Amino acid sequence: MNCQDAQALLRTLSCGEATPADRAALEAHAAGCPACRQRWQGEEAWLALVAQRRPAPVSDAALAQARQALHRALAAEPAPAARGGWRWPAFSAGAVSRQWAPRWSPAWAALLLIAGFGGGWWAHHAPSLTAGSPAAAAQVRVQTVEPASAPGQVRVVYDLVRQQQISGPATNPRLRHLLLLAASQPANAGMQLESIAALRPAASQNPVRRTLLAALTGDPNPGVRLEALNALRPLVTANAGVRAALAQVVLRDPNPGLRMQAVAALAQAPRADAGRWLRRLSVQSSDPYVRLNCVAAMQQLDLAPPAAAWGAFTAQPAPASGIQRQ
Repeated sequence: MNCQDAQALLRTLSCGEATPADRAALEAHAAGCPACRQRWQGEEAWLALVAQRRPAPVSDAALAQARQALHRALAAEPAPAARGGWRWPAFSAGAVSRQWAPRWSPAWAALLLIAGFGGGWWAHHAPSLTAGSPAAAAQVRVQTVEPASAPGQVRVVYDLVRQQQISGPATNPRLRHLLLLAASQPANAGMQLESIAALRPAASQNPVRRTLLAALTGDPNPGVRLEALNALRPLVTANAGVRAALAQVVLRDPNPGLRMQAVAALAQAPRADAGRWLRRLSVQSSDPYVRLNCVAAMQQLDLAPPAAAWGAFTAQPAPASGIQRQ
Protein backbone atom coordinates (compact mmCIF):
# COMPACT_ATOMS: atom_id res chain seq x y z
CA MET A 1 0.00 0.00 0.00
CA ASN A 2 1.24 3.49 -0.86
CA CYS A 3 0.31 6.84 0.66
CA GLN A 4 -2.34 7.52 -2.00
CA ASP A 5 -4.11 4.24 -1.15
CA ALA A 6 -3.87 5.11 2.53
CA GLN A 7 -5.54 8.48 1.93
CA ALA A 8 -8.40 6.75 0.10
CA LEU A 9 -8.83 4.33 3.02
CA LEU A 10 -8.87 7.23 5.46
CA ARG A 11 -11.79 8.76 3.56
CA THR A 12 -13.58 5.39 3.63
CA LEU A 13 -12.89 5.10 7.34
CA SER A 14 -14.29 8.57 8.06
CA CYS A 15 -17.55 7.56 6.34
CA GLY A 16 -17.82 4.42 8.48
CA GLU A 17 -17.48 2.11 5.46
CA ALA A 18 -14.05 0.57 6.16
CA THR A 19 -13.88 -3.20 6.66
CA PRO A 20 -11.67 -4.88 9.28
CA ALA A 21 -9.29 -5.84 6.44
CA ASP A 22 -9.10 -2.19 5.33
CA ARG A 23 -8.30 -1.09 8.86
CA ALA A 24 -5.63 -3.77 9.24
CA ALA A 25 -3.98 -2.69 5.95
CA LEU A 26 -4.06 0.94 7.05
CA GLU A 27 -2.50 0.07 10.40
CA ALA A 28 0.29 -1.83 8.67
CA HIS A 29 1.06 1.12 6.40
CA ALA A 30 0.82 3.72 9.18
CA ALA A 31 3.29 1.74 11.29
CA GLY A 32 6.04 2.59 8.80
CA CYS A 33 4.81 5.97 7.51
CA PRO A 34 4.88 8.84 10.05
CA ALA A 35 2.98 11.23 7.73
CA CYS A 36 0.03 8.87 7.21
CA ARG A 37 0.05 7.92 10.89
CA GLN A 38 -0.24 11.60 11.84
CA ARG A 39 -3.10 12.11 9.37
CA TRP A 40 -4.89 9.06 10.74
CA GLN A 41 -4.52 10.26 14.32
CA GLY A 42 -5.91 13.66 13.31
CA GLU A 43 -8.84 12.00 11.54
CA GLU A 44 -9.62 9.86 14.58
CA ALA A 45 -9.48 12.92 16.86
CA TRP A 46 -11.82 14.86 14.56
CA LEU A 47 -14.33 11.98 14.41
CA ALA A 48 -14.30 11.74 18.19
CA LEU A 49 -15.11 15.46 18.49
CA VAL A 50 -17.93 15.16 15.97
CA ALA A 51 -19.39 12.22 17.86
CA GLN A 52 -19.47 14.30 21.06
CA ARG A 53 -21.40 17.20 19.49
CA ARG A 54 -24.87 15.91 18.73
CA PRO A 55 -27.02 18.48 16.85
CA ALA A 56 -30.17 19.56 18.61
CA PRO A 57 -33.40 18.32 17.03
CA VAL A 58 -34.96 20.83 14.62
CA SER A 59 -38.64 21.54 14.83
CA ASP A 60 -40.86 21.66 11.76
CA ALA A 61 -41.57 25.33 12.42
CA ALA A 62 -37.85 26.23 12.48
CA LEU A 63 -37.28 24.28 9.27
CA ALA A 64 -40.14 26.08 7.52
CA GLN A 65 -38.82 29.46 8.67
CA ALA A 66 -35.32 28.65 7.40
CA ARG A 67 -36.67 27.61 4.01
CA GLN A 68 -38.78 30.74 3.73
CA ALA A 69 -35.73 32.86 4.57
CA LEU A 70 -33.81 31.10 1.82
CA HIS A 71 -36.52 31.65 -0.77
CA ARG A 72 -36.88 35.34 0.17
CA ALA A 73 -33.11 35.78 -0.18
CA LEU A 74 -33.13 34.02 -3.56
CA ALA A 75 -35.98 36.18 -4.80
CA ALA A 76 -33.99 39.29 -3.82
CA GLU A 77 -30.96 38.18 -5.84
CA PRO A 78 -30.57 40.15 -9.12
CA ALA A 79 -30.84 38.15 -12.31
CA PRO A 80 -27.49 37.81 -14.15
CA ALA A 81 -27.02 40.44 -16.84
CA ALA A 82 -26.83 39.18 -20.42
CA ARG A 83 -23.41 39.63 -22.03
CA GLY A 84 -23.86 39.01 -25.71
CA GLY A 85 -25.82 35.79 -25.20
CA TRP A 86 -25.29 32.72 -23.09
CA ARG A 87 -21.74 31.88 -22.11
CA TRP A 88 -20.91 28.31 -21.25
CA PRO A 89 -19.19 27.81 -17.91
CA ALA A 90 -15.62 26.52 -18.19
CA PHE A 91 -14.77 23.14 -16.71
CA SER A 92 -11.33 21.78 -15.91
CA ALA A 93 -10.62 18.22 -14.70
CA GLY A 94 -14.08 17.91 -13.15
CA ALA A 95 -13.93 21.20 -11.23
CA VAL A 96 -15.95 24.32 -11.98
CA SER A 97 -13.80 27.30 -12.77
CA ARG A 98 -13.76 30.41 -10.61
CA GLN A 99 -15.73 32.41 -13.17
CA TRP A 100 -18.77 30.22 -12.44
CA ALA A 101 -18.32 30.06 -8.66
CA PRO A 102 -21.30 31.50 -6.69
CA ARG A 103 -20.95 34.86 -4.97
CA TRP A 104 -21.32 34.94 -1.21
CA SER A 105 -24.71 36.46 -0.47
CA PRO A 106 -27.56 36.25 2.05
CA ALA A 107 -29.10 33.56 -0.15
CA TRP A 108 -26.04 31.35 0.22
CA ALA A 109 -25.97 32.02 3.95
CA ALA A 110 -29.57 30.84 4.19
CA LEU A 111 -28.66 27.78 2.14
CA LEU A 112 -25.92 26.90 4.62
CA LEU A 113 -28.42 27.34 7.42
CA ILE A 114 -30.78 24.66 6.09
CA ALA A 115 -28.25 22.43 4.30
CA GLY A 116 -28.08 20.13 7.31
CA PHE A 117 -31.86 19.74 7.34
CA GLY A 118 -31.98 17.91 4.00
CA GLY A 119 -34.11 20.40 2.06
CA GLY A 120 -33.89 19.88 -1.72
CA TRP A 121 -34.12 23.02 -3.88
CA TRP A 122 -33.13 24.65 -7.14
CA ALA A 123 -31.93 28.29 -7.23
CA HIS A 124 -33.70 30.17 -10.01
CA HIS A 125 -36.25 32.88 -10.73
CA ALA A 126 -39.35 31.01 -11.84
CA PRO A 127 -41.93 33.00 -13.84
CA SER A 128 -45.56 32.77 -12.89
CA LEU A 129 -47.18 29.68 -14.40
CA THR A 130 -50.67 30.15 -15.81
CA ALA A 131 -52.71 27.94 -18.12
CA GLY A 132 -52.13 28.79 -21.76
CA SER A 133 -48.93 30.72 -21.12
CA PRO A 134 -45.69 29.77 -22.94
CA ALA A 135 -44.26 28.60 -19.65
CA ALA A 136 -47.05 26.04 -19.34
CA ALA A 137 -45.59 24.14 -22.32
CA ALA A 138 -42.29 23.64 -20.51
CA GLN A 139 -41.56 20.64 -18.31
CA VAL A 140 -42.25 21.48 -14.68
CA ARG A 141 -40.33 20.02 -11.72
CA VAL A 142 -41.69 20.80 -8.27
CA GLN A 143 -38.89 21.13 -5.73
CA THR A 144 -40.59 22.04 -2.43
CA VAL A 145 -44.10 22.52 -1.08
CA GLU A 146 -44.44 24.30 2.26
CA PRO A 147 -46.78 26.57 4.23
CA ALA A 148 -46.69 30.24 3.26
CA SER A 149 -46.49 33.08 5.78
CA ALA A 150 -50.19 33.91 5.46
CA PRO A 151 -52.67 31.48 7.04
CA GLY A 152 -54.34 29.08 4.62
CA GLN A 153 -51.76 29.63 1.87
CA VAL A 154 -49.10 27.33 0.47
CA ARG A 155 -45.81 28.03 -1.27
CA VAL A 156 -44.60 25.85 -4.16
CA VAL A 157 -41.07 26.14 -5.54
CA TYR A 158 -40.61 24.67 -9.01
CA ASP A 159 -38.29 24.92 -11.99
CA LEU A 160 -39.03 24.92 -15.70
CA VAL A 161 -37.08 22.78 -18.15
CA ARG A 162 -37.21 24.11 -21.70
CA GLN A 163 -35.91 22.32 -24.78
CA GLN A 164 -33.53 24.46 -26.84
CA GLN A 165 -31.54 23.89 -30.00
CA ILE A 166 -28.49 25.28 -31.71
CA SER A 167 -27.00 24.66 -35.13
CA GLY A 168 -23.78 25.67 -36.81
CA PRO A 169 -20.26 24.41 -37.48
CA ALA A 170 -18.73 21.96 -35.04
CA THR A 171 -15.96 24.51 -34.41
CA ASN A 172 -18.45 26.72 -32.57
CA PRO A 173 -17.40 26.61 -28.87
CA ARG A 174 -20.98 26.22 -27.62
CA LEU A 175 -21.69 23.43 -30.09
CA ARG A 176 -18.42 21.68 -29.31
CA HIS A 177 -19.21 21.75 -25.59
CA LEU A 178 -22.57 20.08 -26.31
CA LEU A 179 -20.99 17.53 -28.63
CA LEU A 180 -18.43 16.56 -26.00
CA LEU A 181 -21.24 16.06 -23.49
CA ALA A 182 -23.26 13.99 -25.98
CA ALA A 183 -20.25 11.83 -26.87
CA SER A 184 -19.90 10.93 -23.18
CA GLN A 185 -23.48 9.68 -22.64
CA PRO A 186 -23.61 5.88 -23.09
CA ALA A 187 -27.39 5.87 -22.66
CA ASN A 188 -27.83 7.06 -26.27
CA ALA A 189 -25.41 5.31 -28.62
CA GLY A 190 -26.91 6.90 -31.74
CA MET A 191 -26.32 10.38 -30.36
CA GLN A 192 -22.77 9.37 -29.42
CA LEU A 193 -22.04 8.18 -32.96
CA GLU A 194 -23.30 11.41 -34.50
CA SER A 195 -21.35 13.49 -32.00
CA ILE A 196 -18.09 11.61 -32.54
CA ALA A 197 -18.50 11.90 -36.32
CA ALA A 198 -18.96 15.66 -35.96
CA LEU A 199 -15.95 15.94 -33.66
CA ARG A 200 -13.62 13.92 -35.92
CA PRO A 201 -12.06 16.96 -37.69
CA ALA A 202 -11.05 18.34 -34.27
CA ALA A 203 -9.67 15.05 -32.90
CA SER A 204 -6.19 16.50 -32.41
CA GLN A 205 -7.43 19.10 -29.91
CA ASN A 206 -6.93 18.06 -26.29
CA PRO A 207 -10.55 18.08 -25.00
CA VAL A 208 -11.80 16.22 -28.07
CA ARG A 209 -8.95 13.71 -28.02
CA ARG A 210 -9.51 12.96 -24.33
CA THR A 211 -13.21 12.37 -24.95
CA LEU A 212 -12.45 10.05 -27.87
CA LEU A 213 -9.87 8.11 -25.85
CA ALA A 214 -12.37 7.66 -23.03
CA ALA A 215 -14.95 6.35 -25.50
CA LEU A 216 -12.40 4.05 -27.15
CA THR A 217 -11.26 2.40 -23.93
CA GLY A 218 -14.39 2.54 -21.77
CA ASP A 219 -17.66 2.86 -23.67
CA PRO A 220 -19.89 -0.23 -23.40
CA ASN A 221 -21.04 -0.02 -27.04
CA PRO A 222 -18.62 -1.59 -29.57
CA GLY A 223 -19.97 0.62 -32.36
CA VAL A 224 -19.13 3.73 -30.36
CA ARG A 225 -15.66 2.35 -29.59
CA LEU A 226 -15.09 1.66 -33.30
CA GLU A 227 -16.22 5.16 -34.25
CA ALA A 228 -13.81 6.63 -31.68
CA LEU A 229 -11.00 4.42 -33.03
CA ASN A 230 -11.59 5.63 -36.58
CA ALA A 231 -11.65 9.24 -35.41
CA LEU A 232 -8.31 8.74 -33.62
CA ARG A 233 -6.66 6.81 -36.46
CA PRO A 234 -5.12 9.93 -38.12
CA LEU A 235 -3.33 10.70 -34.82
CA VAL A 236 -1.53 7.34 -34.60
CA THR A 237 1.56 8.65 -36.40
CA ALA A 238 2.19 11.59 -34.09
CA ASN A 239 0.58 10.79 -30.74
CA ALA A 240 2.11 8.22 -28.39
CA GLY A 241 -0.92 8.34 -26.08
CA VAL A 242 -3.20 7.21 -28.90
CA ARG A 243 -0.84 4.31 -29.67
CA ALA A 244 -0.85 3.24 -26.02
CA ALA A 245 -4.67 3.33 -25.97
CA LEU A 246 -4.80 1.18 -29.11
CA ALA A 247 -2.48 -1.35 -27.48
CA GLN A 248 -4.87 -1.45 -24.52
CA VAL A 249 -7.73 -2.18 -26.94
CA VAL A 250 -5.73 -5.02 -28.52
CA LEU A 251 -5.17 -6.65 -25.14
CA ARG A 252 -8.46 -5.95 -23.35
CA ASP A 253 -11.33 -5.15 -25.69
CA PRO A 254 -13.94 -7.95 -25.69
CA ASN A 255 -14.78 -7.41 -29.38
CA PRO A 256 -12.49 -9.36 -31.78
CA GLY A 257 -13.20 -7.02 -34.69
CA LEU A 258 -12.08 -4.02 -32.66
CA ARG A 259 -8.91 -5.83 -31.63
CA MET A 260 -8.06 -6.41 -35.31
CA GLN A 261 -8.80 -2.78 -36.19
CA ALA A 262 -6.52 -1.63 -33.39
CA VAL A 263 -3.68 -3.83 -34.71
CA ALA A 264 -4.15 -2.36 -38.20
CA ALA A 265 -4.09 1.17 -36.77
CA LEU A 266 -0.90 0.51 -34.80
CA ALA A 267 0.78 -0.70 -37.98
CA GLN A 268 0.40 2.90 -39.28
CA ALA A 269 2.70 4.26 -36.55
CA PRO A 270 6.31 5.17 -37.32
CA ARG A 271 8.17 1.97 -38.22
CA ALA A 272 10.29 1.69 -35.07
CA ASP A 273 7.38 2.40 -32.75
CA ALA A 274 5.04 0.14 -34.70
CA GLY A 275 7.57 -2.70 -34.48
CA ARG A 276 7.93 -2.22 -30.72
CA TRP A 277 4.17 -2.40 -30.11
CA LEU A 278 3.51 -5.22 -32.56
CA ARG A 279 6.31 -7.39 -31.12
CA ARG A 280 5.00 -6.90 -27.62
CA LEU A 281 1.38 -7.59 -28.55
CA SER A 282 2.24 -10.64 -30.65
CA VAL A 283 3.57 -12.24 -27.46
CA GLN A 284 1.28 -10.79 -24.78
CA SER A 285 -2.11 -11.21 -26.46
CA SER A 286 -4.07 -14.36 -25.62
CA ASP A 287 -6.01 -14.13 -28.91
CA PRO A 288 -4.31 -16.26 -31.62
CA TYR A 289 -5.89 -14.16 -34.37
CA VAL A 290 -4.45 -11.00 -32.85
CA ARG A 291 -1.03 -12.62 -32.69
CA LEU A 292 -1.34 -13.74 -36.31
CA ASN A 293 -2.34 -10.23 -37.41
CA CYS A 294 0.60 -8.75 -35.50
CA VAL A 295 2.97 -11.16 -37.27
CA ALA A 296 1.44 -10.29 -40.66
CA ALA A 297 1.75 -6.56 -39.95
CA MET A 298 5.40 -6.96 -38.96
CA GLN A 299 6.11 -8.87 -42.17
CA GLN A 300 4.56 -6.06 -44.20
CA LEU A 301 6.87 -3.64 -42.41
CA ASP A 302 9.85 -5.94 -43.14
CA LEU A 303 10.33 -6.61 -39.43
CA ALA A 304 11.12 -9.97 -37.83
CA PRO A 305 8.46 -11.30 -35.42
CA PRO A 306 9.79 -12.65 -32.13
CA ALA A 307 10.20 -16.40 -31.83
CA ALA A 308 7.52 -16.55 -29.13
CA ALA A 309 4.96 -15.23 -31.60
CA TRP A 310 5.70 -18.04 -34.07
CA GLY A 311 5.37 -20.56 -31.27
CA ALA A 312 1.65 -19.83 -31.05
CA PHE A 313 1.00 -21.31 -34.50
CA THR A 314 3.57 -24.02 -35.09
CA ALA A 315 6.06 -26.08 -33.19
CA GLN A 316 8.52 -25.67 -36.06
CA PRO A 317 11.15 -22.91 -36.08
CA ALA A 318 10.29 -19.62 -37.77
CA PRO A 319 10.58 -19.90 -41.56
CA ALA A 320 13.70 -18.47 -43.13
CA SER A 321 13.10 -15.26 -45.04
CA GLY A 322 14.78 -12.08 -46.07
CA ILE A 323 13.27 -10.15 -43.16
CA GLN A 324 15.77 -7.90 -41.48
CA ARG A 325 15.86 -8.45 -37.74
CA GLN A 326 15.64 -5.24 -35.74
